[in-house]
Amino acid sequence: MLVPLVAILAGCGGTKTYSAEKSRACLLAKGKVVSGPPASDLVASAAGRVWLDDDLCPTALASWRTGTGRFHHVGDRPPPGAELVEPSVEDAYLLLRGRPDHDPVVTP
Repeated sequence: MLVPLVAILAGCGGTKTYSAEKSRACLLAKGKVVSGPPASDLVASAAGRVWLDDDLCPTALASWRTGTGRFHHVGDRPPPGAELVEPSVEDAYLLLRGRPDHDPVVTP
């Protein structure tokens, strides 16, 4: 199964600069560049979908072990008992990227 490409096109400052500014993202989705949401809206879309847990969650869209030994997960449904954490631009991007049926909202 092919997964459509979704990418955030950021200036030379990268996602950290984008997060700090009130600018809009440019998203590359299915071969087309579309205007994306402001950083705050993009990050807000990931609220409640980023969590830490002692165990690896097989249903998460993306997971990695942190420096403390816990797992950072991004996905649609945190399991009971998971510790929700504040999402980042990178977490929101992974949620967009991890859903093959997702069509970014095009805004003027």
